[in-house]
Amino acid sequence: MKYGRIVDCGDKNMLLEPEYPSTLVISAGNPMEAHGPALPYNFDSVIATRAAVEAVDKAGGVYTVELPYTTDGIGDIARAWCPAYMPVDEFYEKSLELIKPITDYYNKLQNEDLRIVVVVGHGGIPREFENEIQEKLGYETKCVFPGEGFGSHAGDEEHSVAAYMDCVNREGLDLIHKVAEKDPEEVFKRWPVLMGLTGFWTYGGKEFGVLCKSHKIKRANEFRAERELYVDLDKGEKTYNGYVEDTVKAIEDMN
Repeated sequence: MKYGRIVDCGDKNMLLEPEYPSTLVISAGNPMEAHGPALPYNFDSVIATRAAVEAVDKAGGVYTVELPYTTDGIGDIARAWCPAYMPVDEFYEKSLELIKPITDYYNKLQNEDLRIVVVVGHGGIPREFENEIQEKLGYETKCVFPGEGFGSHAGDEEHSVAAYMDCVNREGLDLIHKVAEKDPEEVFKRWPVLMGLTGFWTYGGKEFGVLCKSHKIKRANEFRAERELYVDLDKGEKTYNGYVEDTVKAIEDMN
């Protein structure tokens, strides 16, 4: 972050003339979404905000706000596991209402054109969000989304990242494995959100069929056979750091 330059005031006194940051960083996740007994209900928001703050520390800019709203491109069926869900158009409207006074405020503090980086921790937020901000508010915007290393919703990868971040519930993880030892199918019935929302598309009815993908079927069958959810700290560290690096690059590209 730039703090300014020293200016000669003519009377040999020196003062700091501030150079306010022109890149505003926002985090967007999910304030309330089921992830099973081992992950926080707001994990998507936790990881987005932590990565945003860490990236600002490395690349500059200013972290401004965590959006309290969320949506899901999959549609209204997301209400089954996400009480915070709102339709996409409503999410756009409320988010822009929150962002606009922030941009207005920072416009008064600096002379450069503002840019915006949104660190997204919830894969259900449409990638078109950056276009919506840019078109409606007029600021160049870049959204950073979770990479492929995050895997499926509440799967091995997401648990690994949470473990690296020290926000996984070990008792909850043990409970999953304890239930799986007796009956792995009971895991999907009790916590349908695990491993890509497997319980929903297996037992929830036709409306959840859209959630079923070949890689999810493969992993669910592996779990049924092996009865274990895999938590890998090294993979979790690599995935999280990659997310931060992507955010750093987005900020630097804006500068």
